[in-house]
Amino acid sequence: MISKRLFSKKSQLQIVFAFILMTLIAGLVIVMGYKFISKWSSGINDVELLEFGKTLDNYVNKYNTFGDYNPEKIMAPNKVQAVCFISAEAFESGGLTSRDIKSNNYQSVNPILLDAVNHPESQPSNVYVIDQDKNVLPLNNLFLKKLSLKDKDIVCVEAKGGYFHLGFNGLGKTTQIVDESN
Repeated sequence: MISKRLFSKKSQLQIVFAFILMTLIAGLVIVMGYKFISKWSSGINDVELLEFGKTLDNYVNKYNTFGDYNPEKIMAPNKVQAVCFISAEAFESGGLTSRDIKSNNYQSVNPILLDAVNHPESQPSNVYVIDQDKNVLPLNNLFLKKLSLKDKDIVCVEAKGGYFHLGFNGLGKTTQIVDESN
């Protein structure tokens, strides 16, 4: 009687249906997991950007003692090719013109940076990162009030070997950022 019950047509169909349903659910979980992981690893990591921004903010605030010069090697966030700094004075002086920033190496992104300075209410940040596809992103609305730049209103620094080589020169109330990668 038990053997008849296990192998009846109705019970066989129920077992086949259960296996098909389990296979579909497992396949769906695998596909969705793959999509999530590939999307998560393909872009710039928000946590790395936050840590990078906090590190910059800490160094600018920490190294403002007049006469101190501190070179630092800061790890670049994943997929970030460069970081651009815009002096706080540029915002206070009413903005920049395209003539002011022609000397930097990122000619294709200058209009975006120029727009950011001339319309600070739209993107209140003076630190921008540039990814491998030349997309310009404000660094988490980070505005470094004590940031100063030597003889320029904008400086872009490329990552070398996965690190940014920056110098922090204390000027008293502000900290001057210098490209140390040269």
